[in-house]
Amino acid sequence: MHKTFGKLLTDAMDVSDITQKELAGKLGVSSSTVSYYCKDKRIPPYPVMVKICKILQFNLNEIYQIPSNQISNDELMLLRKYEALENDDKEFFDKLIDVMLSNEKYSRR
Repeated sequence: MHKTFGKLLTDAMDVSDITQKELAGKLGVSSSTVSYYCKDKRIPPYPVMVKICKILQFNLNEIYQIPSNQISNDELMLLRKYEALENDDKEFFDKLIDVMLSNEKYSRR
């Protein structure tokens, strides 16, 4: 069964024994903002979500329902950044990766 981000966050906070006020302080946001996250009234911006995961030792894969053995938090962050690019920039990025991968350094892997 799919859990909402708010439910996953609340569960992770319970396990970590951290209050909304404590989490807010570590994130540099207000307690009411964390409350909105917990109640699914707001979804945190991606950089804040990454911070939450680091603080609570929580895996982003759970949020996006990706099996944990398939993608790391760093890879997921790159994916989100890629998704935010305009199509022309995505094409440039794709070509850049192709050039890098054609390099002898990467062909031996």
